[in-house]
Amino acid sequence: RERQSNFINTMLYAMMLHHKSGRETQPALYYVRKMGDAEYSPLLTDKSRKSSGDPYSTYAELFEEHISHILGEIYDPETPFSQCEDTKQCEMCDFASICSRR
Repeated sequence: RERQSNFINTMLYAMMLHHKSGRETQPALYYVRKMGDAEYSPLLTDKSRKSSGDPYSTYAELFEEHISHILGEIYDPETPFSQCEDTKQCEMCDFASICSRR
């Protein structure tokens, strides 16, 4: 889950930079603890495409559709807010105090 969150944040930053500057961006994740490993690379690896270091534009359309869908759900007044069912997730959640689970 943390890796997914890191990936989404990285892609959001790449999207904003891409749209703001009009230039190509290359998303990357830097893990300080792993930087000393010989095989470490900050470039994102796409197992389905068997590639690494693809530019943001490779994923722009699909990613932006996905983000648009998620934001649409969040701001849809017809979709009620519901807390996650797995309360174990709340133990590490930064937002647990907002939804009063802790």
